[in-house]
Amino acid sequence: MSLMMTHARCMSMVLPLPLSLCITLTLLDRTTSVPLQWAALSISMALVIAACGARLFTHESVTALFCLPTTLALASCAMCFAAPCMLPATVAIAIVALLITSNHALLVAIPPPAVLLRSSSLPAAMAGRVVVITGSSAGIGLEAATQLLTIGATVVFACRSAQRAKAAMETALRVSSAPPQRAVFMSLDVANLVSVREFALAFAQRFTACDALICNAGCMLPTRQLSPQGHEANLATNHLGHFLLVQLLLPLLRQSAGRVVFVASSLHKGYSAADSHALAAALLNDPHSRSDYALFRAYAKSKLAMVAGAIELHRRESKHGVLALSLHPGTAYTEIARGMPLAVQWAQHVLQPLLRLWFQSASEAAYTITFAAASPEACALAGAYLERCKAQPAAKAARNPAFTARIWDLSESMVAPFTKSLRSTDAINLHG
Repeated sequence: MSLMMTHARCMSMVLPLPLSLCITLTLLDRTTSVPLQWAALSISMALVIAACGARLFTHESVTALFCLPTTLALASCAMCFAAPCMLPATVAIAIVALLITSNHALLVAIPPPAVLLRSSSLPAAMAGRVVVITGSSAGIGLEAATQLLTIGATVVFACRSAQRAKAAMETALRVSSAPPQRAVFMSLDVANLVSVREFALAFAQRFTACDALICNAGCMLPTRQLSPQGHEANLATNHLGHFLLVQLLLPLLRQSAGRVVFVASSLHKGYSAADSHALAAALLNDPHSRSDYALFRAYAKSKLAMVAGAIELHRRESKHGVLALSLHPGTAYTEIARGMPLAVQWAQHVLQPLLRLWFQSASEAAYTITFAAASPEACALAGAYLERCKAQPAAKAARNPAFTARIWDLSESMVAPFTKSLRSTDAINLHG
């Protein structure tokens, strides 16, 4: 990276710094002690600068460190301006928003640090293997697809939008230098169980094996919505559609001793032990959130169902050679706010440069998915819940066999009409 680009990176770090100042000043706006104000301000700035320096040192060349004096100088100027002003929180936040939005195009044009995939750091060679990734037209799914193409896999982009998927395939092929025939688009709306069934039939007619199925497609909806089959949309998209897809592709997964990777979230654990218990009870008693819908609650319930389903799938299918894992990819800047209210989308847009600094890049987050789908080391972690490629404790309920069995039975009852129909009329397509 050139010195000019490094300076640009530092500027992208400096411009959002007033946000840290605003938080500090707001917390201390009732404090009259000037030394205390300056001490808090200095600590806040030091932490931000240290974080920026760590990002530079970890992901960029050492020459980037020479630009830290520039960062320090600009930060000092910001401190000298902000400390005496004691701006009201609303005014300060407005100034921060103006600073960021006025430089937004410049800031977001600077790519976040990417994971450099060298042959020595890749999991396992995947030549000749077929991997299905749902929701692979953007974000973490696209990055995982790119990484798997890089190591030789044939990747099926199972997506709702053909236009977005084909654009994503072009990007993935360009970055991975893979031949075009190893990227395949197949239409799938995972929220619609009819679409899931049609995808499974089409896939079985085209491929003789499924070496890995990555259940990545997801949504987080601000208001309660229903899927075409009448299921709560978060549950339908994040869990039920994938649950049915696994059931339909099990013959091919067994045939190839395949892996099933569920991209879940750490939110499945709740915010405390009591909250985790309440979340598990709500999933069993009100899976469709009919009584009380809350955005993060419904999302967390669907992710708990995914983790519980992964653990139960491993318990049932490991004897057939099928490996199941669930994981939290980490906090990354993605398009998940796309369906949220305009105010939330605007806030995400304004904070995008700041989020890109502190969050993982999509390629960093995707590496845990690639690890789970391709690494020989993941075989020893079968049935586990992963964070950053390491096994971590799942929610207490998800570690309870009675709970996971109940979630399995509940899910099975919801998708039963589609599995029964398939088995009675078209089973030969999945077995032959």
